[in-house]
Amino acid sequence: MINTDRLILEPLSANESAFLIELINTDGWKKYIGTRNIHTAEEASVYIKKYSEDKNTSILSVKLKETKLPVGIITILKRDYLKHKDIGFAFLPEYTRKGYAYEASSAVLKDLKKKNKNELIEAITVPENVSSISLLNKLGFEYDKEILVDKKTMCVYILDQQMSC
Repeated sequence: MINTDRLILEPLSANESAFLIELINTDGWKKYIGTRNIHTAEEASVYIKKYSEDKNTSILSVKLKETKLPVGIITILKRDYLKHKDIGFAFLPEYTRKGYAYEASSAVLKDLKKKNKNELIEAITVPENVSSISLLNKLGFEYDKEILVDKKTMCVYILDQQMSC
């Protein structure tokens, strides 16, 4: 578990299926991440279980400290097509532009740095996702290159944990 001033981050659990269904079916998720075809609690539970059992993946539920309400997720995973672990983030639309993604991502990156001081971290996004690119820049990521993933152009950003705070 990771705590910040306003947030609690802990592994996404099966009892958060309704939250996950809402999140992955938002317009932003579909536009920038892709359709997952998860519409039932059972499908969401299978999705959560699959990733919780993968030792190369961590999906953290981001909850408001005051209410314990889940508002987003931060992911750390190793993708086959990237050399290093990748950080990702997604938030319900009504909780964007409030600093939660920056606060949660910063806390996760600091935690990773404590554990793996010399590790490089990557992030990917589609070129038109200006909000994510802005957040990555604010977190200290630098543009590295473009790659093609499933016939889709993705921008790769990289963070040198030795150089970041």
